[in-house]
Amino acid sequence: MFAKAGAQLALADIHAEGLKEVANLIAKAGGTAIIKKTDVSKEDEVKALIALALKSYSKIDILCNIAGVAEEITGLDQQDRSAWHRVYDVNVMGAVYTTKHVCLHMQGRKCGAIVNISSVAGIRSGAAETRGVGMFAHPPPEERQANIEYTLKVFRTFSGSGFPLDEEWHRKIAAQAYDRAF
Repeated sequence: MFAKAGAQLALADIHAEGLKEVANLIAKAGGTAIIKKTDVSKEDEVKALIALALKSYSKIDILCNIAGVAEEITGLDQQDRSAWHRVYDVNVMGAVYTTKHVCLHMQGRKCGAIVNISSVAGIRSGAAETRGVGMFAHPPPEERQANIEYTLKVFRTFSGSGFPLDEEWHRKIAAQAYDRAF
């Protein structure tokens, strides 16, 4: 989506081969991307990634925190402490580190958007609920429209960055995503 709109991309992943494949697809489609193998659970690696992006492009308009991992679903009494730390370090601290090292740049420019994306398990309690740990509450049905409008606000942020916004289509997609999640 971003490459098709002409954005210059800085891509990171812990798997270098996958990064190369995506960069090749972007290049074939006429887009521009730099890649850096990065473990987002390590702040020094995230800081190096952000420095590379700024050196290469001089600015960052949009940060998408998408990295996430999961562990095998087992009963709480069988879960390993190191697995919990790995999930937390990637899924939470990775977003904290990238945001930390981009936000001052964006604040200085008075411009930018940060988007945090998770799986549906981040909205619904997912596997945790099946094990009696239900960590997230399901919103009441009357909050449906407010959640859809909030999603549109995020889409409008992209539109303000020069990306086209088909509000009717985005409203439909946001409603479908909400209905599937809850």
